[in-house]
Amino acid sequence: MQIFKNTFKEINFQEMININNLKIVPVQIDSLKHDDRIVPFDELYDKGLAKAEEVSDEGIVSQVKIINDSENLLFITDGEAIIGAKQNRIAERSVIIQDQSDAVVPVYCVERGRWGYRGSENARFSKSDFSLSPRTRDKKAEFLKNSDGRDTQSMVWQDIDEFSEKVNYSSSTSDLGDILKSRKNDNLFKKIEKVNSNGYIVFGTGRPFIEVFSDNEICKKNLKKSINVWAADENTVAETFEKPEIYFEKFNNSEWDMDLSIGLENAFMSKGDNNGRAIFHDDKFVHSYMYF
Repeated sequence: MQIFKNTFKEINFQEMININNLKIVPVQIDSLKHDDRIVPFDELYDKGLAKAEEVSDEGIVSQVKIINDSENLLFITDGEAIIGAKQNRIAERSVIIQDQSDAVVPVYCVERGRWGYRGSENARFSKSDFSLSPRTRDKKAEFLKNSDGRDTQSMVWQDIDEFSEKVNYSSSTSDLGDILKSRKNDNLFKKIEKVNSNGYIVFGTGRPFIEVFSDNEICKKNLKKSINVWAADENTVAETFEKPEIYFEKFNNSEWDMDLSIGLENAFMSKGDNNGRAIFHDDKFVHSYMYF
C-alpha cells in the first residue's frame, strides 16, 4: 500500500550542507502538522516525567521498560540510544507510549563488554547524545523486514567493532557511545546549528537515505544526535547521486506493509529493495526513514 498519499506537500529542498564526503539536504514539508501531545523521551526525561529501566533485576538484553509518567504521549525514535543500567542500548523501532503508562520496548545492545550496574546512580537509564550509525540501521531495517532468522544483535556488535576499527579507537566495553565521544567535533554542530527543517536527505554514509519527522524541533534534536556518527562513518570516496527531488519522489510513491506496533503507533515497513520504517498516530504521520 502507498501510505504517504496526500501526506507530503509544499516541499522545499534547502541548501546542501557539505562535510567532506558527507552531503546533507535539509527538507521542509509545510503540509506536516505535529500533534503536540507527542513529546520525545529526552524532553520528558529532563522534566522527570519519563524513566527507562531494566525489565527485571536480572535484565534482558533485548528489552527495556520505558515509563511515561506524563500527560503526554512519549515518543522514542528508531536507533536512539539510552545509556546506563546494565549496558547501553538503542531502540529497535520508533514507539509512541500512552500517557501515565509503561511499555516494554525492543532494543539492541551497543555495549557488548558490560553487563552490570556501575553504581546505584546507574540503576536506570538516562538519555544520550548519540544514535545508531546509518549503515547499521539500514541493515537492521532489512533484517526486521525479512524476518529470516538472522541474528540482528550479532550484526550490530560486528558493525560496532568494524566502526571502532575504522575510526581507530578501541572502547574497553565495545561501547558505541564511548567510540563516538573520541570523535566529538564541535565544528560539526556549527555546520547544522541553523538548520530548520522537518526532514533531510543524506548522502555519503552507506546508501543514500531520507528521514522525515512531523516536527521541526524533534528533527533538529535527532540531527544533532546523528551528525557525529554520520561524519565518523562517511564513505572514503565521494559518490555520485541523483537529485534530491528524485529520491523524495521514490519515497513518496513507495509501497509499504503493516508491521508490529509496540505502543499507540501504527507501524509500517517498506516493501522491495528499499529499507524503511514509518509510524503514524491517529492516521497522522509522525516519523519515517528509507534507504535507497
